[in-house]
Amino acid sequence: MWEAFVKLVSPTNPDEFWEMVTAFITIVVAVVAWRGLRSLNLTKSDILIRSEREARHYAIAKAEELAKVIIPANRALSTKLGEAQIPVFVKSADEVTFDALKTDHLPKVKEWVEKLPGPLHNDCIVHINLLEAWAMYFTNAIADEKIAFGPCAPVFLAQVAQYFPIYVVLRANQRSGKYPNTIKLFETWRHQLEKAESGIKMKELVKKISELQKEAGGTDPT
Repeated sequence: MWEAFVKLVSPTNPDEFWEMVTAFITIVVAVVAWRGLRSLNLTKSDILIRSEREARHYAIAKAEELAKVIIPANRALSTKLGEAQIPVFVKSADEVTFDALKTDHLPKVKEWVEKLPGPLHNDCIVHINLLEAWAMYFTNAIADEKIAFGPCAPVFLAQVAQYFPIYVVLRANQRSGKYPNTIKLFETWRHQLEKAESGIKMKELVKKISELQKEAGGTDPT
């Protein structure tokens, strides 16, 4: 073995020289490849850690936005709806479905939406657009929805249910947006909420919507 090694590092003819060069190149390539793979693995790990950290950060930021911006805006809208004597449309959690085959009360939701005064209708559109932009962070995995679910899901689900008639009418209009992020997050969180062994359920949220709007001066739906 020693003689072979000496022969390799001390070539005596062109063939042995090129054999030495090939051997060294192979060793260098192997070392570079090993370092490259190790660096790549470390980079992937670092990217994953940073991505998870950013997702948690965005989840907290979105929760704060819900508390500081979206909830106060919805409270103001609920007061206006109450003052305008606009009843809460949804009576049962089963009514809140975005499946086109099950949404058989389009005439009723259109009638409800048509009762909204123009400025109030516009305010509701602005609000559900805000909810759509908010939901996008979770449906696109920018924010960690697992972290946000506990504190945010009940509020988000209740607000989507509150403006359910507007969603139905807009989604039926070919010129309007379909609010895909809102609907996707709603269905995901609703399923998780109903699956949970404890905590508030969708039917309780629907009841709470009516109570809050009644406190603001509204009436029960007829």
